[in-house]
Amino acid sequence: MEWLRVIKLHVCLLVLACSCAVASAAIAGTAYEDKVVLTCNSGDAPDEFVYCLGAGLDLVPRCFAIDGNGGFIFPWADMKDNIRISRFDKSGKFISVSQVEGKSDVLSAIAVSPDGDIFLAQELLPSSHTPYRHALGHVLCHYDPQGKLLRRLGPDGKLTLEEWLGPDGKVVLEEPGVAEEVRMQSFSSIDNIFCLADGDVLVQEGYGDRATFSRFDPRDGHLVEKGAPPPASVAADRKKLEKMDKRFETARREEGKSPTGSDETIGPDGHFYYMRVKHLSTMSGRLEIHRVTFPDE
Repeated sequence: MEWLRVIKLHVCLLVLACSCAVASAAIAGTAYEDKVVLTCNSGDAPDEFVYCLGAGLDLVPRCFAIDGNGGFIFPWADMKDNIRISRFDKSGKFISVSQVEGKSDVLSAIAVSPDGDIFLAQELLPSSHTPYRHALGHVLCHYDPQGKLLRRLGPDGKLTLEEWLGPDGKVVLEEPGVAEEVRMQSFSSIDNIFCLADGDVLVQEGYGDRATFSRFDPRDGHLVEKGAPPPASVAADRKKLEKMDKRFETARREEGKSPTGSDETIGPDGHFYYMRVKHLSTMSGRLEIHRVTFPDE
């Protein structure tokens, strides 16, 4: 019966190891629930999106926002650089998709105001393939709730690009100096957008301690303030998001899992949300939005 005693010993050791692991996670405060609240596949149906990663293309959704009702909004570009915005309710059910004015294949940040206006960061594209393909800068586009373009904003406020835009909605670079002029009047990057309680909009360039902020009045597009620290409310939200992200990533590392996704935010319910786009093949992907809940929330 020696073999039976050996098996029992191994079982006890395994149970003890598992108990220690659970206890360690509990002590560290890294236990959590990671729930998929929205799933969207790539394809041609209204409730799907275009995905292409490879063959010189990088058409992958990069950002999402949560509106005041808890619904989800994410932008994406099709093969012709048309910009579309997909909407889902808080249960993950598809509501609508609409094409908005503008041409871009890099949509880096999005925010929704309490009134439903959409603020979307877009990289400017040239009308033909040139060395400036990814060097024209970014603009903030302000849309009404129905998706109508109200104005474009650059670092100094309302931006007029019509004189440089061709029939395809992209920047025409035939005239000397146009690329340099466009770059001077656009953001080098837009990494986050905040809709403030007083109706103003805050644009973040860069991350961490190197982030800079520009504040605009969306009612007429004028620059209110540039280079000042963010309002206390935004600073608190950024700190909270950073703390929750660090806590979640620590828990995933303890489980031997890789980092999460391409965008993250804190929803109106106070929970941590992140977006993940799974690569299935060159022309196929799956978008997921997850809600993370910690036991002490």
